[in-house]
Amino acid sequence: MTQENLNPSSTEVGDVGLPEDLARADLYGLIARFFHLPPDQELLDQIAASADQQDASNEPPLAKIWMDVVEAAKNNPAKGLARRV
Repeated sequence: MTQENLNPSSTEVGDVGLPEDLARADLYGLIARFFHLPPDQELLDQIAASADQQDASNEPPLAKIWMDVVEAAKNNPAKGLARRV
């Protein structure tokens, strides 16, 4: 066996594409959780703290939508959301 076979290259966080893939997987997980049950206050607080309010007009479409989700999490308590479901 050669040295290359003993130490195969692995993908590390920070390699091209990997951060986007992880972010996409996290977003899909969040969407799945929303389909499963209403968000609790802890989740809403985490979402609200995930981004600073900034001008999203020059951001990609998904970033603009995420800022809308952040605003909804900031402005709606979990008790109110649970009653709507």
